[in-house]
Amino acid sequence: MIKAIIFDLDGVLVETKDIHFHALNLSIRKILNINEAISYKDHLNKYDGLPTKEKLKILFGKKLSKKDEKKISQEKQKITSNLIKKKIIFNDKVFKIFKSLFKKGYVICVASNAVKSTVESCLKILKIKKFVKYSLSNNNVKKPKPHPEIYLKLFLSLGLSPKEILI
Repeated sequence: MIKAIIFDLDGVLVETKDIHFHALNLSIRKILNINEAISYKDHLNKYDGLPTKEKLKILFGKKLSKKDEKKISQEKQKITSNLIKKKIIFNDKVFKIFKSLFKKGYVICVASNAVKSTVESCLKILKIKKFVKYSLSNNNVKKPKPHPEIYLKLFLSLGLSPKEILI
């Protein structure tokens, strides 16, 4: 019997694909002072869903200094935060689904490759934070999805077997 449901954030509860694309490109251009970064086609085919650190490793390999990597990541997070506040809006359907699942007694969780501040901002905008027992982000794991670490941590936190959890 299902007792808990784990939702992904991006592509399920909100659409942040374009936000992450623009934020990363703007931050790379600003910090490295270059015109070209990632094409939208490459973003969709190679980089989509990966944490910023992984995207930068693929894009620059070992050519990027740790200092520049940190600056790009920090700038990207600032830009992402601003874009989320402008682009993500309350979704009544998502709210009603979460409210209904909560009333039926399901434990609701969110597992995302996004950073914690992005997850928290989106849950707040969607007004569903009160229904979510646990939300884990890439800040909570060493290996991002598709690695199962984030789900295993939730399984342990919930004290449930995988048969009792729907992802």
